[in-house]
Order: sequence, then structure tokens, then C-alpha cells
Amino acid sequence: MAWCRQRQPAVFGSLLILVTILPYLNTFEVPWYFDDVGNIVENPLVHNFSGTARDFFLSRGIALYSFSLNYRWGGLDPAGYHVVNLAVHVLCVLLVWRLLARLLGQESLLSLAGAALFAVHPLQTQAVTYVVQRMTSLSGLFFFAAVYFYVKARTASGQEGIAVAWRRVSYLLALFCGGLAVAVKQNAAILPLVLLLVEHYFVVQSGPRRFPARWLPVLPFLFAPLLVALHDVVLPLSAGAELWKIANPTSYRQISGFEYLVTEFSVVWIYIRLLFAPVGQVFDYAYPVVDKILTWKNVLAFSGHACLLAGAALTRRRLPLISFGILWFYTTLAVESTFIPLDPYNEHRLYVPLFGFVLIMTALLRRLASRKAQVWLASGVLALFMVLTVQRNALWAAPAAFFEDNLKKSPKNARVMVMLGNAYAKQGRAGEAQQLYERAMQVDPTFDVAYTAMGKLFIESQDYDQALSVLLKGTDYNPDSVRLNELLGIAYGQKGDYLLALRHFNRVLMLKPDKANIHFNVGMIYFWRGEDQEAAGYFGQALKLDPDNDNALFYYASALFALGEKARALDALRAAVKVNPGNANALYGQISLALELGFRQEAGDAISALRRLGDPRVQEFDGRLP
Repeated sequence: MAWCRQRQPAVFGSLLILVTILPYLNTFEVPWYFDDVGNIVENPLVHNFSGTARDFFLSRGIALYSFSLNYRWGGLDPAGYHVVNLAVHVLCVLLVWRLLARLLGQESLLSLAGAALFAVHPLQTQAVTYVVQRMTSLSGLFFFAAVYFYVKARTASGQEGIAVAWRRVSYLLALFCGGLAVAVKQNAAILPLVLLLVEHYFVVQSGPRRFPARWLPVLPFLFAPLLVALHDVVLPLSAGAELWKIANPTSYRQISGFEYLVTEFSVVWIYIRLLFAPVGQVFDYAYPVVDKILTWKNVLAFSGHACLLAGAALTRRRLPLISFGILWFYTTLAVESTFIPLDPYNEHRLYVPLFGFVLIMTALLRRLASRKAQVWLASGVLALFMVLTVQRNALWAAPAAFFEDNLKKSPKNARVMVMLGNAYAKQGRAGEAQQLYERAMQVDPTFDVAYTAMGKLFIESQDYDQALSVLLKGTDYNPDSVRLNELLGIAYGQKGDYLLALRHFNRVLMLKPDKANIHFNVGMIYFWRGEDQEAAGYFGQALKLDPDNDNALFYYASALFALGEKARALDALRAAVKVNPGNANALYGQISLALELGFRQEAGDAISALRRLGDPRVQEFDGRLP
């Protein structure tokens, strides 16, 4: 019996890992979605490992560094990114398990059931399966670690030297993890308030100084949130920025904090419904911001939240875990669901707040008298939620079906129309894609993404006149759209109108000077015009921003060769082949230059590589080497 108790943590931990992994085995082939493109696929910071390492402790720098590690080890193959996302989720689940054990008083089966519920709840899919939301789950990992170590430091017993030392170490670990959580994502700034709740509910205080005593251990945790607030809000506001634009830079409509708060009164009720009945999930809800404040719907929504919070306060002593769970849920939602105007609805925001729901369900389960009833009920709910999670992940793996499902639930959502159109375009269903883009323009004529999507569709079909017509119409609504100007530059360039192409590319560089592909495109225009010095300069700038772009390396080498700098050109070709051994053009150029400069062994190796690729140009070098 003693042996079983000793082995129990390892057995339960292994079981939790298995339960967490199983519903996500069908996610490794899930492709890139929406914000993945800008934050990972086309982000030069992610492609520049030294750059992300330098910015490690800046806002979201840790998450970008993790993406950069993925890129360094596996390029843009989504599978590796999904493996890391799942590993982060597994670690979160294990921390939730240990935290529940602390709060429940080491009740093994209940803490196991609660952690399993956190692991398999379908609402977690958006934070785990959507690659870019590693920012959410990674911040959650450090957040849970901070709370766990804080609880351990503040509730551990023993006054011996070793016990006191471990409490101090735990407190310092909590402080360190709390800082990392805020650095990964700003919504973790609410941590000090959560720790005050921990003090109030779980730390026994006595004596006349009990209230100051609750504040003092929490005060150091304010440093990281204040630093982030200073950097991300106070300094931009002092420079003339507007809060709504800082919070949601993609929004074209000014939303007041109060309008957003009133909108969230209804949105949070959708979240609560999904906690208990996770069906009808939506990736992009396009929930409308309220245009009237005093309506019955808004008053009733607010009243319901007020009743829940009042109930939590009134039941603090009689039902402490349920009371704490309610307050945890509302507190951890406070940054993104109160006054800061963001997109109103996003399921990944529930990753950390869901712990409050888990705690409530675990406390309710404990009130069942029969252990057998507890086991059967918990098993049934976990099995059902696991099936729903597998089904949701299966949709994630099929973009067209995923967005078709989303559009059924949000039929007037212009953004989803465009995303579904993009999925159709990838399947070769250009006609259906165009119809969806046109519908999106009808729903929201100012939505520039619809114009860029249709313009790209016409460019890919080499119908440049149609592309220009659509893209120019889009600039009527948003002349400073980076993507519209980029595609206009490409379309004009393909038509041979290099002056207009340069005008639009230069506009992009004024708006966003760190876009490596634009520097490359400008370089190509100068290259086509025979202005090799200018071309080499722009190709070099593109490579500073994205050193692993083998195409840029090849054309950089071509421009250097035209300028007579053959040794530097060969170095660039070597780098291109190292980045992409399948770049036949780079191999061909490497062979030619290596032979010219007398590097016969290098030329022979490159000829063998080109022959393995089956490139017919390899025959030009027959007889050139012994």
C-alpha cells in the first residue's frame, strides 16, 4: 500500500500526459491560419534567430524566440510548431494538477479529474491548435507556475532552516515566473490581483497587521506589469497615440473603452455558456460592438454578472473553492474583457480563466457523497469533452470545412468570407473564391483585406489589369494599406510599369521598413532595369532582415556578378545552397563560378548535387572535370 502511494504521482502524471496528448494527435498537419502568417510565416524577426534572442525580454519576445527556434530547426513546416504548442499545454496541465492538489488539500483523484478537465476541454483548442496562440498558452504556463510557487511559499509549514529556505526559493521562483508571464503576453499583468485573492482565501493571517501583511508579499509582483504598462501604454499615449489604436492596431473604427465594456457584458455570457456546453465554437465571431448603452440586453447581462460576483462574496466562507473559482474567472478575464478595446470575442482568452471553472466543477464534484458517483460522472464528462475536442481539431485540419462551419455560425462575417475564399483558392476553386470576396466587399466595402485577396487571385492568374482595378478601388478606402500597396507594386512590376511599381513599394517601405520581401521586390525591379548597384543594395537589405532567403541570396549573387565581384557572388551562392540544397539556380551559378575561379572540387560536388536534382543543365558541364 505504501509502495502504491509512493508511485501514485508518477502514475497520475503519466496518465495526465496521455489524456492531454490523445485529443491533439490529429493537429500536427493543421496548416497556418490568419495571424500565423504575419506573426510567423512572414515575420522577419522569427526568421532571424539572433534578432529574437536580442529581444528576448521585450514584449512577447519569449514567444517570438520560441517561434524562431522552431524556424531554425524545421523551417515553416507547421508540425514542429504544433509539437511545441502541445508540449506547452502538457506542462500547463501538470502545473494545474499540482496547484489543484495544493488548493484541495492533496485530494488525489479530484485534482487529477480537474487537471484532466483543463486538458481536454474543447475551448482550449484555440490556444493550443492555433500556432500563434502559443503566446497565450506560454503566458499561461508561467502564470500557473507563478501562482503555484506563490501558494507553495505562502502555505508551506515548518520553521526549520531548510523549510524556510525552500519557501524563499519558491517565492523567488514565483516572482521570476510572474515576470516571464507578463513579458510573454500583457494580459498576465492581472497576476498581482490573483495573488491577493490567494492571500485572502488560502493564507492564514492573524494579528492587527493582517491586511498590510496580505499586501506586502504581493507588492514585488507589480514591477513587471508597471514596466509593461509604461512601455506599451503610457509612453505611446504621451507621444500622441490613441488607446483604441494601441490596443487594436488593425481596427479602423474608434471604440471607446465604455462601449467595449458593455459589449463584453454579453460576450462573457457566451464564454460561460461554452464552459458548460462547448458546442457551436467559432474561430471568428465578429461580435458587434454595442451602439446603444442602455438596452434591456445590456442591463440584464450586467445584472447577471453582478449577481454572480455578489454570490461569490457571500459564499466565501461556506463555499470557498467555488467563490474563489468565480473570482478567478472574472479576474483573469479583466485585462481583455473590460475597458481595453480589442476584438470583442476570442476563445483563446479563456485558457487561464478556465481554471476557475475547473475549480468550481472540482468543488461541486467533491460534494457528491459517493466516490463511485464521482468517478463515473467525471469519466463521462471527460470522455464527452475529449470527443468534442477531437472533432474540433479535425475541423482545424481542414481549412475549407473549418471556415464553412464558421460562416454558418457567423453568416455576415466579411473576414471569414475572405478566409474561406483563400481556402477555396488554395484548392483551385478560384470562381467560388471570387464570389466570396465579392460578398465580403458588399458586406463591408471598406474591408481592404477583401480587395487584397481578390487582387492576389487575379495576379496569380496573370490578369494584371483586373488586379489593378480591384486593388486601386481598395486604396480608395485605405490608401495606407501595406498589403494593397505591395500587391499594386507586384502587379505594376509584372506589367513592366516599373516607375509605378517603385512608387507603391516605396510607400510600403515608408509604412513598414522592416519588410524583407519588399526590399527584395525593389531589388528585382532595379535588377530587371539593369541597375545592378541599386539592386545589390536592396538585396543586401533584404538579407539583413531575412538572412535565410535563398532566392534573395541567388539574385544578390547575380547582381554582384554583374558588378564584377565574383568572389562575393560565389559566397552568396554557397549560402543559398546551404539554406536550400534544392535551389537548382544557385547550384548552377555555383558550378559556373567555382570553375571560373578554380575551385574544381567544389564545382564537382555541386555538379553531383545538380545531377541528383535531375536538372538538364548539368549536361553543360560534361567533360569540364576529369
